[in-house]
Amino acid sequence: MRYGELEEGIDVLDADGNLVGSSKIAARHALLETALTRVVLPMPILVLPPIVMSMLEK
Repeated sequence: MRYGELEEGIDVLDADGNLVGSSKIAARHALLETALTRVVLPMPILVLPPIVMSMLEK
């Protein structure tokens, strides 16, 4: 886990790319989204083949 980002926060930019500040909440949100994505994205690859094979065997 990226402990430094959670401890110090990540840079927050406005629409023009100017640095607004640093946010620990944004860092936590980004890390949670990344972890969730890494869990959810492989699910179809792991779940669909057994279902398809089961249907093909019948």
